[in-house]
Amino acid sequence: MLEPREWKLFDLIVRRFLATFGQTATKQSEKATIKVGDHAFLLHGSRILERGWIALYGQYAKFEEVTLPPLKEGQDVTVKKITVEEKYTQPPARYNPSSLLKAMEEAEIGTKATRADIIETLFRRGYVKDQRMTATPLAFRVTEILTKYCPKVIDVTFTRELENRMEAIESGNQTRENVVQETVDYLKPVIEGLKAKEEEIGKELTSVLTETWQSSITLSVPCPKCASALKVVRNPKTRKRFIGCSGKWEKKCTFALPVPQFGTLTLLEKRCPECGFQMIQVRSKGRRPLLSCPSCYVNKPTTQKGSHEIAAKPTVTK
Repeated sequence: MLEPREWKLFDLIVRRFLATFGQTATKQSEKATIKVGDHAFLLHGSRILERGWIALYGQYAKFEEVTLPPLKEGQDVTVKKITVEEKYTQPPARYNPSSLLKAMEEAEIGTKATRADIIETLFRRGYVKDQRMTATPLAFRVTEILTKYCPKVIDVTFTRELENRMEAIESGNQTRENVVQETVDYLKPVIEGLKAKEEEIGKELTSVLTETWQSSITLSVPCPKCASALKVVRNPKTRKRFIGCSGKWEKKCTFALPVPQFGTLTLLEKRCPECGFQMIQVRSKGRRPLLSCPSCYVNKPTTQKGSHEIAAKPTVTK
């Protein structure tokens, strides 16, 4: 039998597949404006006219229906109550890979062929983490250093213009020689400025990278056995990575947990809802990010078969 969470996922996949063949759903939206003195108040209503594919989605497609009372233009309404609520401006939502890709298209950053690779590079080099993309301290410090020493390198205008010029070469409106010469003329003083301050920039970047590397391999949860720090380390012989206890030598602690061997591994701030251990994320090019709890993976239920323990496999029954 499938576990409850596994069954819900299976059910969602089946319903999503069936919904692709469903009929068109029709939704009616209504809007009314009520004027009170110099102030205008908006009312929004919506209701489903034809459920179509929504019916196949079942519980996974929920739409709040708000029905407005019959209204007509010029009608007088009675204001029964006015409530004043104190609210604060909310920050804009964080980017995710999809919304960032759309923002790059609108800002004309990169091309259709390079934008996805640019986003993947941000994760791979540790500039952002989590699905709701959060800039890491490394991203802030590198941006500060580049802004201080060579602001032209992070100038979006230059990147946009260069992409437009490359497209102009493809369409035959520009020659490759002219574009290359203009780019060299722009970048030459930038490179010379970087070279002149190479030692200063190198020291600052080295310091940032060291701090970032240490934070990227150190878990926020302590070792459950000896309370020492847990780190992502590699076996010196096999080069396989795993989570190990830093108290191995002083406290003789042997606590360890396996992690996926391939892909870019990121320690998340999120805790496992089942056991409270720190979650990890692994990103591999061309695949969806994998979120996992190392502790739950090791402690998953097992069944006995002969003299060996094997992981229990879910089966689907009718």
